[in-house]
Amino acid sequence: MSQPDLREISEYWKGPDCVLEVVMHGSEFAASGSYERRNPLASTLAFGPGGKPIIEHYQIEYRGTLLSGGVIKARVTRTRKGDTPAMNTLLSSGDNESSVIMMLTDNQNDIQVMETTKGARARFYALTREEGMQRPTNGGDQPA
Repeated sequence: MSQPDLREISEYWKGPDCVLEVVMHGSEFAASGSYERRNPLASTLAFGPGGKPIIEHYQIEYRGTLLSGGVIKARVTRTRKGDTPAMNTLLSSGDNESSVIMMLTDNQNDIQVMETTKGARARFYALTREEGMQRPTNGGDQPA
């Protein structure tokens, strides 16, 4: 069986948080997207129990290198929009960046991911190929 050629993979992949746009330049891999999360603690602190939900916007970015056998060694960073790099470092103590090992399955429909963060258990998930998606022309964060 031949090894998958990641340089020819699909542009869009569905991750656990959002759709990611993938770009390959030689052996360099990059994927990015954005998503929203409710922050119940911030809502409670700001408005009291049962108060208006606070929605936070995040940017996620994977950057890494294609190794032999269709494996990618990368780092994933989750950044809350509006935070400065200094705020992210102070508030999260580096929790927003993790190491990942990624591998494209033989049928090229999934990328299996193992994410490790210092001091935490490994997290396993898959990115799934999104068929028929077009590059955004509306200037938005998500594919049109």
